[in-house]
Amino acid sequence: MSEDLSFARKYRPNTMMGYVGNKEVKEKIITALEKDSRPQVIMLWGDSGCGKTTLARLLAKEYSCTNRDPLKGACGVCPTCKSIDEYITTGNLDNTINIMEFNVADQSGKNDLDEFFTQISIPVFGDEWKVFILDEVQSASIGLQNRLLKITEEPPEHVLICFCTTNPEKILDTLKNRCQLSLHIKKPTTKELSGLLKYVCEQEGVKYNKQGLDFIANRADRTIRTSLQYLNDCATQKNSALYEDVIQIFETVSEDVLRKIFVCLKKRDTLGFVSLINDIKSITTFEEFMNELKGFVVRGIYVRNGVLQEGISPDEYKTYAQLFGDLTEEQVLTLLNKIIQIGKSKSDIEIELLTLGYSGLITSNILQQKVEVNTEDKAKELQAEVTHANAEFDKQIKKSDEQGIENASKLAKAMSLEDILGTFGGKEINK
Repeated sequence: MSEDLSFARKYRPNTMMGYVGNKEVKEKIITALEKDSRPQVIMLWGDSGCGKTTLARLLAKEYSCTNRDPLKGACGVCPTCKSIDEYITTGNLDNTINIMEFNVADQSGKNDLDEFFTQISIPVFGDEWKVFILDEVQSASIGLQNRLLKITEEPPEHVLICFCTTNPEKILDTLKNRCQLSLHIKKPTTKELSGLLKYVCEQEGVKYNKQGLDFIANRADRTIRTSLQYLNDCATQKNSALYEDVIQIFETVSEDVLRKIFVCLKKRDTLGFVSLINDIKSITTFEEFMNELKGFVVRGIYVRNGVLQEGISPDEYKTYAQLFGDLTEEQVLTLLNKIIQIGKSKSDIEIELLTLGYSGLITSNILQQKVEVNTEDKAKELQAEVTHANAEFDKQIKKSDEQGIENASKLAKAMSLEDILGTFGGKEINK
């Protein structure tokens, strides 16, 4: 393993054909370079870490090579190619006077853009090309974009302007329309990236297996630079990219632990779930565990719906199908909502996870059914109480009526007619 350069530097792609992924994009570029009139304003857009800047530097090499082969691309041996190779490997721009980079998101980059407008107006000599790479151009103000609009309307001869952006929707439509080539750059697939990591391992004498390389690629979110950095860490610490070594280096939970956690969650095995959460504390942080759990659940949901996932072996696919295949849509939605909720938690993730262990995958429908059942039971109980109370009330009324009739009968027998009439005012009437 080289003592001077990290893997991220040493194995950074320095040819268009060696660029990992985006096959269709490369084909479009090669086709565009075969034309007599090369595009002078190119926009590269895509997610952060997908390789936009790397591709822009390779474009600079293709444009600047003094002995470029139409089929094979830049020669790689002329002085210009060698200086650009050094620039790609080390980041040193000292020997590449015709290539300039600006990060528009940085304040220093915004200030240096005055230099861009100065340099772009200076004519080039002969067949030389000047290349200007503007990264994060979506950060440019409307005023700055309007200045760029004037330049791109009719760029000077032998000048290439590469706009790199993660948010093309923030760029003026008029500026985007001036781009003669707009390319959507995507991250390489797990398979493509693992192929690069395999090549590096073989070059550096590092032990590896497919599961370990796939883990590194996915852990790095399929970013080439980060994947190479992670592989470098594995090589430095254990000279190994075997899965069992990789998960130790990254202090992460294994797929086996994640499966056990999910089984406990499905079975409402609270004790087992809580015990596993306690064990995880000695392995990794809960933040890292949540990242692993989210990836595990996402893969499982894709498999549940029959969507093939890269980096999953047939045995793993079968396991995911068994774990997630019998989940209802309501349970899947409940699981996703709970993971989102824990991810947003500003309190204690451990407490949130323990709560998940106790609640399991009870869906809102099930809870609603329980509420409805409880409400119905309560209503029945209340109705029974009312019915009983009414019956008792009726009994008391009936008893009172019967008692009143009995009392009146006894009174009538004990009194004379005259007494009765007198009682009701009869004497007054006779008078």
